[in-house]
Order: sequence, then C-alpha cells, then structure tokens
Amino acid sequence: WAFKGRQVGMLIGLVLPATGRPCCCCSDAKGVPVALNVECSCLEQLVLTGCFRQGYMMIKLAQAVLVEGFSVEHLPKKLSLNNDLSSAPNKFVVRGITRPGQEDPHIFGEFAYSDTGDSLQYFPVKKRSKIAYEIVELDIQSNHGHIDYTCLYRIRVHGQPPKLS
Repeated sequence: WAFKGRQVGMLIGLVLPATGRPCCCCSDAKGVPVALNVECSCLEQLVLTGCFRQGYMMIKLAQAVLVEGFSVEHLPKKLSLNNDLSSAPNKFVVRGITRPGQEDPHIFGEFAYSDTGDSLQYFPVKKRSKIAYEIVELDIQSNHGHIDYTCLYRIRVHGQPPKLS
C-alpha cells in the first residue's frame, strides 16, 4: 500500500465467507482488529501465496483520506503458467468504513478487473464521499474462473488527506 512513496496502510483482517467471521486478527477491547495472528493457517496462506477464496479484507490506512481511486494488481499474463489468469480477481466492491462491523458503509463502487488488460489497473471511485476514511474494505465477489482460489498481488488506495479548517 503506497501513497506518494510512503506506506499508508496495513491489512487488518481477512474475512472468509464460509464462517462470516474475521480470520487472522486480534481485537482490542472495542473489537477493533489491531494485529494479525501469524499462527493462523489462513494468514500463512495469504502471506505465502497471496491467494484466498471469495471474501473481503479490511485495510487500515495510516491516516484518514478522501478516497479517489484504487489500483489492483495481479501477476502479468506473460509470467503466468500457460498464460492462465483464471485466479485473477474479476468483480469486486470497495467500501469505506469508520469501524469494523459498520452496518451502513459507504460504497465507492462495483468494479471489474480485466484479465486481458494490464496487470496493474486503476479504478476511480464511482461514488465520492465527503467523509475521509481510515478503513477501506475490499470485497472480492468473483474471479476469472479458477475454482479453488483468487489471487490478489496488491491493492493500493489513492486519495488525499482532508484539508484542515
């Protein structure tokens, strides 16, 4: 996660749809994920392979930003085995939330990653918000046909800090 050359975020949770519960995160007294549990097998899979099935992840930014867009990256086709990009994400939704478990998140839009486009693709938000968000939720809804998993190599959140008044 980069923003003008510096790190602005970290993965704070990965939620698997089979249970609907967060996986691989520890929570503080208020239920906010604060750290990843490195002994969790799904985290090991995420870290070692970058792969997971349908589900969503929360990304905590270093500071709240007015979100302008997202970049999603997958392995370039020329580096894949047999030119197969079936594990690339396809349909996904990005939301802004103020706290995990929020019932009315801001939906920045529904997007589609093209398996015939560049490996790094930029998506401007479809629905802007006047609220600066510190947590962004990426919900992967489908891939390009792989039956076992979806791989996500990188997601970047683009935006500007709110102007101080």
